[in-house]
Amino acid sequence: MASLVKRGRIWYVDYFDAAGKRRRFSTKTDKKKIAQDVLSRFRVELSLDANQLPTKRKKITLETLKEKYLEFVSSTQAERWVYNKRLILENKIIPFFGKDTDIKRITGMKIEEYQRERLKDVSARTVNIDTHHVLLVMLNKAVDWKILPASSIPKVAKLPETEGRLRFLNQQEIQQLITTAQNQSGEIHCFVTIALNTGMRAGEIVALRWRDIDFTSKLITVAPREGWTTKTRKRRDIPMNQPLHDFLQSYQQSNPSSEMVLNLSYDALKKRFKRLIEQSGLPTTGEDKVTAHTLRHTFASNLVMKGIPLYTVAQLLGHSNTETTKLYSHLAPGHLKNAVDCLEF
Repeated sequence: MASLVKRGRIWYVDYFDAAGKRRRFSTKTDKKKIAQDVLSRFRVELSLDANQLPTKRKKITLETLKEKYLEFVSSTQAERWVYNKRLILENKIIPFFGKDTDIKRITGMKIEEYQRERLKDVSARTVNIDTHHVLLVMLNKAVDWKILPASSIPKVAKLPETEGRLRFLNQQEIQQLITTAQNQSGEIHCFVTIALNTGMRAGEIVALRWRDIDFTSKLITVAPREGWTTKTRKRRDIPMNQPLHDFLQSYQQSNPSSEMVLNLSYDALKKRFKRLIEQSGLPTTGEDKVTAHTLRHTFASNLVMKGIPLYTVAQLLGHSNTETTKLYSHLAPGHLKNAVDCLEF
């Protein structure tokens, strides 16, 4: 129940929110009668809000929050991640919840209904990305901006995700892909060579400049810069092996006036890579399908199978922690057997 308290000369409304947290706001007056009027109106608003009836409080729609949130992430995240979030919001979340929906009315029950609908078409992992990495993150940002009370954030559990088979290329498929890439174009051959030898993300390779490559130290630097950032917004240095070093030196000589290693947009790369897979005769659908990200899996999987520690692989991949890298742990040769063999009782 809300009540009045006086601090100094000013009256305050003192109350507990829906989460049981004590809150207080100023009536901005030292006149008790005026303060009591404020308290009365506030009690009415609380009652209407609790019963999900229209109130006179300023309504923040889902569409308004979406625009504000995308403007915010545009200055903090890579362009491709912002683009993906916009697609999820505008093609999935907004149509389901309604652009004019008051963000205070987005309940846990409604989010669970959204999850059930999406599960009809996509995996649990995709649904978790929609709800926990986009929608709920956006609502929590609204709390930071003081336009949504923390008590309005619904509690929604993540859906259990089934761990699928890790897709990486075998040696025959690698040679098949490289041969086809050589025949398609120099740029796509360059992309495949860098991806297989560094494990870099497709977006990182597209953004790679010649100035980021140190041929003397044999290092490729992947770091945020104005207008572009990495997924983790962190810098990492990736050593080049001798074959990649020699390939890139030769490739640079054939493109001496270019600032970028690849003169391709991300979308153009995706289209050309898809055509490459079709020409290679590799799967384009189903659980065996090959995507640009498969090359990153191939890089990491081969390192782990050769006994390279997961921590080292995580550093090369740019994972912020080794939890993601554990995806490859089962490929380590005899790692479980070696663990128990060290015991002697």
